[in-house]
Parts: sequence; structure tokens; C-alpha cells
Amino acid sequence: MSNTLILYSGARLDLPAEHFLFPNIEGHERLQIPSYSFLIAHPSKGQVLFDLSLRKDIQSLAPVVANRINNPKVGWKVSVPQDVPDTLIANGIELSEIKTIFWSHQHFEHLGDPCKFPSSTELVVGPGFTQAYTPGYPDNPESPVKAADLKGRRVNELDFNNGRQAISIGRFKAFDWFKDGSFYLLDVPGHAAGHICGFARVKPDSFVLMGGVSQRGCLP
Repeated sequence: MSNTLILYSGARLDLPAEHFLFPNIEGHERLQIPSYSFLIAHPSKGQVLFDLSLRKDIQSLAPVVANRINNPKVGWKVSVPQDVPDTLIANGIELSEIKTIFWSHQHFEHLGDPCKFPSSTELVVGPGFTQAYTPGYPDNPESPVKAADLKGRRVNELDFNNGRQAISIGRFKAFDWFKDGSFYLLDVPGHAAGHICGFARVKPDSFVLMGGVSQRGCLP
């Protein structure tokens, strides 16, 4: 079994509800959403992160995203008192201890700032991610992903159709990351290209689902 902790650094989004929900509900015109990261600690195979929440320097996001946040007509408000790397260090965890970062998908509130982690930390994405979003900015001005976030580290795109490792959990294709049934990646297409969820066993008959979606529900 794996030990799963939710890392919440106080990062929040305050967004017009009409951008995501219909019809409008009087008195609920805005969505106030926390942004989380999940730390999964395996007893023998180290620690990994599912999503990185928001980066502190929002202005350093790819322009296609930063320009939208900064546009007063859009009405988005973003607050990041402390990012995930700072939260880890504050709790006595060295960034070099993180073996892998899983990106659930390309939305900015999940990407964080991988550059703060050493190059030994690999980045794992879902199927179709690299085709849809790489090369990153500035090589592709329209990409929401920055090339610097990928440069110099291993980027591993999951293949859920690998015959030797293909399994299913419910109706979703799954990947047994630690190969002992303690933590799975789920292939959940529909919300975004390469969208994956995390599924961690915390008791013999109990799991934590990391939906990887902060705005429209857990699963497509």
C-alpha cells in the first residue's frame, strides 16, 4: 500500500462560474477553487507527485495562459501564497527525493513549476500529450506548456495499450505504476488530450482517486 498526502499550499482560483457551468445559479456567480497536489510515498520505491498545483510566479506561465489570466475582461483571480516545492521543503522533504511528477493534463493549475526539481525527476504524461502540446513555448507560441519545463529531464508518455502491462479498473485502462497494486494511473480521455487520473490504495479495500480536474468534476 502507498501513503498518500494532499499538499495544499493555499493556492486558489476565483473564476466566473459562467465560464464552466450552465445555467447560472443566482448567488453562485463565481467559483472559488483550491488547487491540490498529491504526494504518494511508497515504502520501498520512493516518493512521487501527482500534479503540481499552481506555480507561484504566474507571470512566468506560457503567454497563451498568462495573457488570459491578466485580461481584466476575463475576470480570473489567482492566489498562490506558496507553491508545492516550497511546501515540500517546509515539511522537510528534499526535492531530490521526488522520483516522478505526474501531470494529469495541461491546464495551468496542474502544471506547477517542474524547473524547481532536479533533472533526475522524470515527468510522466498521458497518451497524446506530447503530440498535442509539444514543442512547448516559445518554440510553439500557442502551447500552454513551456519548453523549459521539459528540457533536460526524461518525459515519459504512458502507453495504456502495451500488451504486457494492459489492465483495466472498471471501464478505464490502467497502469500499475509500482507493479504491486498500490498505485495506478488511469486513462480517462475526454477532458483534455493525455488526461490521466491517479488511483492510490491506502487500505486493502480503500483507494484515493486523484481526479486531476478542478473545474468540471473528477471524470469526463
